[in-house]
Amino acid sequence: MRILFLITGLDYGGAEKLLFTISSYFVKKGHNVKVVTLLQPQALIKEFSSLNVQVETLHLNGFLNVPKALMRYKEIVYNFQPDIVHAHMVHANILSRLGIKVTQEKYPLINTVHDPSYGTNRLRNFFFRFTNRYTNLITTISKESFDNYIRYTKAPVSKVIYMDNFVDVDFFKKDEGIANVYRKKLKLEEKFVWISIGRLYEQKDYPNLIRAYERLAKDNEGSVLLIVGRGPLEEELKAMIKQKGLSGRIIMLGVRNDIRELLNVADAYVMSSAWEGQPIALLEAAASGLPIVATNVGGNHTVVSDQENGFLVKSNDSGELYKKMKLIELQDTSTRNKMGDCSRALVEKKYSANVMTDKLLALYQHEAAKK
Repeated sequence: MRILFLITGLDYGGAEKLLFTISSYFVKKGHNVKVVTLLQPQALIKEFSSLNVQVETLHLNGFLNVPKALMRYKEIVYNFQPDIVHAHMVHANILSRLGIKVTQEKYPLINTVHDPSYGTNRLRNFFFRFTNRYTNLITTISKESFDNYIRYTKAPVSKVIYMDNFVDVDFFKKDEGIANVYRKKLKLEEKFVWISIGRLYEQKDYPNLIRAYERLAKDNEGSVLLIVGRGPLEEELKAMIKQKGLSGRIIMLGVRNDIRELLNVADAYVMSSAWEGQPIALLEAAASGLPIVATNVGGNHTVVSDQENGFLVKSNDSGELYKKMKLIELQDTSTRNKMGDCSRALVEKKYSANVMTDKLLALYQHEAAKK
């Protein structure tokens, strides 16, 4: 099949990483894949290039650029002649629907909704309600996203399906060799290592995590917290860490392309988000065999089974987050390993890219057959 993906931008976020995983599997299966971004890509160009997947951008930097971007999109679609177009993220979903009218080409269109917070933007909801007719199928990554999208955009239930995120379980897995090398490299051989991965935005509620870890650090001088990601709150978070005297205990690593290795360094994973869809970072941590403490928001409960592979806590409750993190630290190594094994088994069973990409391909073929 000739598969065209449209996405708002390329960074190290969950939607972008999911798209890379999907593209990787489809290329391996002999399909022709092209990626089109609305914004200039910030990351993953080398990764897509390694798959021989061409990435083009529409340079959509503002509302006034929309007509020009649509004409460029029309040209790309005409030249590529896709069997299917699959858009990811809000703005790409919007443009994909406008593109149906502009291109006048007959191809099935699928939109994926990653954001669970429909209902907060009336204008956006009105647009989606008016243009739902132009999509063949709308997939959502969590039950919350599914319910909110139908509720606020009045989409027909028959057009919307809930389809879990997934992860490459052959790539993300426990590896003692990697763990030993990286622990030595980062000088963490004797430390209990927590890790949290995500963009430095309000959604991830890192101040909540920092407050929880402030208490934990007093209990265990042999622990550290690694925070991986970048975003507009970086300087604010650094100042908070310094003010609390946690420099050297909380290590901000910025953007990294060695996430698999860093997950192998860690003893446990923590997520403090105020809201979520179904985070790829959580699936990667589980695939890497880590016990997890996460806030009970969005689809987190589908990955973390309380007291089996970790603990779920209330959002915006640093006291409860601290208690569950401490409980993980107090477990003996054998118990933590069993929790990690449960994490790995869950992902292998329900969220393996090998299984889920076959389901996605079947959807494509079904919709393309209607053309």
